[in-house]
Amino acid sequence: MTTIEDTITNQKVRLIDYSITAEIYRAESLIPLDLFSRNVDAYVIAKFSGNKVKTDTVTGLNPEWNKALKIGTGVPNKSKYLYL
Repeated sequence: MTTIEDTITNQKVRLIDYSITAEIYRAESLIPLDLFSRNVDAYVIAKFSGNKVKTDTVTGLNPEWNKALKIGTGVPNKSKYLYL
């Protein structure tokens, strides 16, 4: 006799393609770490489920990107967090 658990575990798990969109607007009052420069070369990296995307590099202490980063992912996965 086949149980429900056997039926579920014997089936192949189908991976469904999805994406997460992170909207990146701006940063404010960044502190330059280079002693000889008064600017910051800023960018944002978003990581989720082993995938990584990056914004363009913007120079300045108050950089603005106004971009949407689209990160492809599959469901199901074990990731819980979006890292920026």
